[in-house]
Amino acid sequence: MQQSKYLSKSATDSTSGVLYGVGVGYAFTPTISARLEAQKPSSDTSNVAASLSLKF
Repeated sequence: MQQSKYLSKSATDSTSGVLYGVGVGYAFTPTISARLEAQKPSSDTSNVAASLSLKF
């Protein structure tokens, strides 16, 4: 199993407020990988996204 991990974080300042985010990705095989991301804008909402990537 190929182990490829990706971890990121970001903070962006704009005229509408601050956006914080964190993401993690993992390559299960050379052709299959997954990613999970979470974002928290300065408002009361939160955004969560998950993706699965198949390369062929």
